[in-house]
Amino acid sequence: MDKKKTILVVDDMSQIRNILRFNLTKIGYGVMLADNGKRALEYALGENPPDLIILDIMMPKMDGYEVIRRLRESEVAKHMPVIFLTAKAQKKDVLKAIEAGANDYVVKPFKFADLYRKIERLLGMHNGHLRTETTNQQYLKKVDTWVSEKPARVPAEDTQETINTPERSIPDRALAAIMITDIVDFSKEMEDNEEHTYSKLIIHNEIIRKSISKSKGEEIKTIGDGFLIRFKSAVDAVKAGMDIQKGFSEYNKGKAKIDQILVRIGIHIGDILTMDDDVFGNEVNVASRIQALAEPGGVCISVDVHNFVKKSIDIKVLSLGRKKLKNIKDSPEVFKILVESGS
Repeated sequence: MDKKKTILVVDDMSQIRNILRFNLTKIGYGVMLADNGKRALEYALGENPPDLIILDIMMPKMDGYEVIRRLRESEVAKHMPVIFLTAKAQKKDVLKAIEAGANDYVVKPFKFADLYRKIERLLGMHNGHLRTETTNQQYLKKVDTWVSEKPARVPAEDTQETINTPERSIPDRALAAIMITDIVDFSKEMEDNEEHTYSKLIIHNEIIRKSISKSKGEEIKTIGDGFLIRFKSAVDAVKAGMDIQKGFSEYNKGKAKIDQILVRIGIHIGDILTMDDDVFGNEVNVASRIQALAEPGGVCISVDVHNFVKKSIDIKVLSLGRKKLKNIKDSPEVFKILVESGS
C-alpha cells in the first residue's frame, strides 16, 4: 500500500487553512498547517517533511518568496513541489513566483477542484522534481499567454500538452446573457488591508453564488474580485443582478464604511464563443464595459437586454444613452436599473 501523501498548507488566515485541511483530509491526504513562513520552513526542513506545499505569499515573519528561495537552496527540499495560493493576481506576481521556483500558481478566490487537479498532477508526475529544472521555460510561456487573457485562472493541463491545437481552437457559439460583477475600490482596499479585504471577499462570493444558484446562472470564472456569469435567459440574469444588489444592501445595513461591500454589475446578451468551459467574444467585452458604467450598488444593462425583459419584469430604468465603450465599435444604448424596482 502506498504511503499517504502529506501536504503542508501555509497561510496566515485560519479560514483558508481550515477549509483546505477539511477538504484535503476528506480525499485522503495527510495535512500539516503553518500560519507563517518561518514555521513553514521548520516543517519543510524537519524530520518528517511534506510531499507538497501550498504556500501563501503575504505572511508575517517571512513571505512566500523568501520561503521558496530557502527551499530551493536546501538539499532536502529543493525539489519539493510548491503551489502558490494567493490573492496576488497580476502577471508580474505569477512570473516572479514561477521564476523563484514555484511549480504552479492559484489565485484566490479559487475552486478546490482546480487546486486538487494541480496537486494530483504534481504528486503523480514521474520524477516530478525535473519540472523546476527543465520545464519552467515551457510553463512560463504558458503562464504568459494565460495571464494576459485570463488573469484569474491557471491552466490545469500538464505542461507537456500541446496548446492551441486545431481541435482545441474551434469554439462553439451560443446565445447567452452575460453578467460581469466587480467590487468597488477592491485593489485599493487590498493594498491598505489585505487580510480584512480578503475576509470581505469571502462574504462577497457567498452572496453572489447564492443568487446565482437561485437564478439558474452558471459561474464561468472569477477574475480577481469579479465574477463572469452566463445565463440562458436575460430575464434570469436581470433578476439575479437585482437579487445580488439586494443581498449586498441588506448586508451593508448598519455597518461601517470600511466593512461594507459595494459592487457594480453589467449585463448584456448576444452571440458568444464557448470553449474549454470559458466564454469569449465581443459580447462578453460589451458586458464588461457596461459594468464599469454602473454606480456602486447599481446594475446597468444593454438595450438588447432591456428589450428582452421589459415585458417580463416590472422594473424602472433610466437611459444613459449610447456611451462610448472602449474598444467597442458599435456601442449599444445603456440603461441603469433602479434596483429597488419590483421583481
